[in-house]
Amino acid sequence: MMKLILKYIFTLHFISFSALVFSQTHVVISQVYGGGGNASAQYKNDFVELYNPTAIDINISTWSVQYASSTGNFSAVTNLSGTLAAGKYYLVQLGTSGAIGANLPTPEATGTTNISASNGKVALVSNTTALGVSNPPASNYVDLVGYGTANYFEGAAAAAAGSNTLSITRIGNIDTDANSVDFSATSPNPRNSTFTVLATTLENFSASKTNNGINVNWLVGCLGSTVTFELQRSYNAINFTTFYSATETKLRCESPFDYKDANAGNGTIYYRLKVIDLDGGVRLSNIAVVENGNSQKNKVTVSPTIATTFAELYYSSTKAEKVNWVINDMQGRQVKSISTLVTVGNNKITIPVATLTQGQYLIKGFTSAGNTDAAVFMKQ
Repeated sequence: MMKLILKYIFTLHFISFSALVFSQTHVVISQVYGGGGNASAQYKNDFVELYNPTAIDINISTWSVQYASSTGNFSAVTNLSGTLAAGKYYLVQLGTSGAIGANLPTPEATGTTNISASNGKVALVSNTTALGVSNPPASNYVDLVGYGTANYFEGAAAAAAGSNTLSITRIGNIDTDANSVDFSATSPNPRNSTFTVLATTLENFSASKTNNGINVNWLVGCLGSTVTFELQRSYNAINFTTFYSATETKLRCESPFDYKDANAGNGTIYYRLKVIDLDGGVRLSNIAVVENGNSQKNKVTVSPTIATTFAELYYSSTKAEKVNWVINDMQGRQVKSISTLVTVGNNKITIPVATLTQGQYLIKGFTSAGNTDAAVFMKQ
C-alpha cells in the first residue's frame, strides 16, 4: 500500500512539515425564497442566496443557479458573475408574482425565474448549461436542495416546505448532504456580499506534532461578548468528532489559544475548528493535517497541491499492478476517477482536474492490497 503526502510551498508564514493546512468545503446554497410578491409576501422578489464557507475567494463568473419544479427537469437558468469572497454571501434576485413585500438588498445577480414558495428544486452549477433532467448526478452540480414535495434532494428526504412568509435556510451554513437536516423553514433574511457574517473572525489555525502529543493553535478576533470553540478530529477528513469545547470571553480572545491533544493516536490526523458565535452563527476553519507516528506504507507525493489544470502523483510501488485513483469532494461525493498501470519503483501520473470546481478535494488510490491514505489538494 502507498501513503499520500502533500508537499507545500509556503510564503509569508512558516509551517512545520508535520502540519499542512487546507481550505474547507465548497460554495453552498444558503437560502431559498419563492414567495416574492404574493399575498403576505415578505419580499417582492424570489431569491436564492449563496455562501462561501471556504478560506479562498471563488470565481463564479461561469456558474449558474438553476431551478426545477418539484417533479420537473432543471431548465430555468440564471447566470452568475464575479467572485464570491471567502466567508461572504451572494444574493441572486429572481422573478416576482406581484408588488407585495419589501425590496431585496442589492443583488449580485438577477434573473426572471419564478420559483415555487413551497415545493421545488434549486441547483448551483459550475457552468451555464441547463442540467436538463429531474435528478442530475452529484458530479454535475456544486450544491442542490430539494424542498417540500420535491422528487429529488440530497440525503434521505427533502427540506421542509417554504411559504410566502418563510424561506428555507441552511442551518449554520454547514453542508452534510442531507437537505432535511441541513435546512429549516425560517423568516426570510436575504444577505448580499456586504453582510457581516460573524462577530468572530478566524485569523489562523494550525497543528503540529510534539514529543508528547499534537499542539493545536488558533487566533481569532472577537466582537461579541462570548464565543464557543469546538475542536474536531478526523481520521479520514470527512467524518469529524468534537473532542474539546470551550466558551471564552471577548477579553480572552485577545490572546492566542492552544490545546494539546495527547490522545490522537497514530497515522494521518485531520483537525478543524468550529467557531460558534453568541447569535448561533457558525464558521469552520481550514483543515490542519498531521502525520503522527511511523507508517510502513510506500511514500507518495501529490503535486501541485494547488492545482488549476492538472495534479500530478509521484509515488513508489513495490509491484506492477493497476491502481484506481478516486477523487472525492469534502462531502464525500465521488467526482472523478482514473485507473493507471504502475511499475515497480517510481511512477508519475498526471490527473486532469480542469473540470472540477474550485475547492478542496481528497484523492485516494485503490490497489490489490487495499486503499492508500487520503491526500488533500486545492483546485483553483
